[in-house]
Amino acid sequence: MTTEIEFVKMTAQGNNYIYLDNRGLSYANLDFNALSIAISDIRFGIGSDGLVVIDSDRTADCLMRIFNSDGSEAKMCGNALRCVAYLMTKESKRSMISINTLSGVKTAEVDTLLNSVRVNMGIPKLVKKYTSDSLTGNIIDIGNQHLVLNQRESLMSRIQFLELAEDKQNSSDFPDGINIELIEIIDRKRIKAIVYERGSGLTYACGSGATALFWDCYQNGLVDDTVMIKLDGGEVKVSLENNNVILEGEVGHICTGTFYWS
Repeated sequence: MTTEIEFVKMTAQGNNYIYLDNRGLSYANLDFNALSIAISDIRFGIGSDGLVVIDSDRTADCLMRIFNSDGSEAKMCGNALRCVAYLMTKESKRSMISINTLSGVKTAEVDTLLNSVRVNMGIPKLVKKYTSDSLTGNIIDIGNQHLVLNQRESLMSRIQFLELAEDKQNSSDFPDGINIELIEIIDRKRIKAIVYERGSGLTYACGSGATALFWDCYQNGLVDDTVMIKLDGGEVKVSLENNNVILEGEVGHICTGTFYWS
């Protein structure tokens, strides 16, 4: 049997997801873990970093669930938050949006003229310092956990970083996997980073990762309270405002269509 699934594909600095509106429970019986694997496949599906399901919620404008391209479920995604907020604003015509997640309710402010979204990510937490062989870094929790490596991005090739990140996904240190950021501080207002997302691999951007690495650098006195972070897919602005970390950047609507899932 084939199921027809209406979808929207959006991107935030190249971090692209397929968005599925399940507020009417049209897809309540679907296996979202399996669907995410199928729909993310670039050869037999649409191609994406994963699937985002939008459900109804009593405490916010909607509930967002995130499934990685390997089918695993994630608790938080800052870029998906921005895209969902944009979709909710286009529908409701309200610029302020609240979104419930597995990591709690987040608020966003949307500027549809600039296609820009600001999300209040809250306050990250330092879980612990991490040392293994020649690696040093900090594990930061922002609803999901990130290993922010202190090594300079320019001193490690992408192949080396990929091999390292994949090795850490299968290590006893991280039995559930881990998001990893390799950074290079350009100056007090600019950071360059590459990202490995748990369940998706190397991605062009990661909003929660940008938040985590900013917080780590800021807490260590390495950057100012407003920073531009350059990722493979573009730049985001991360700042500290009223004791909360704000993630801001453009989002883009790629396409709308129907996925035929057998």
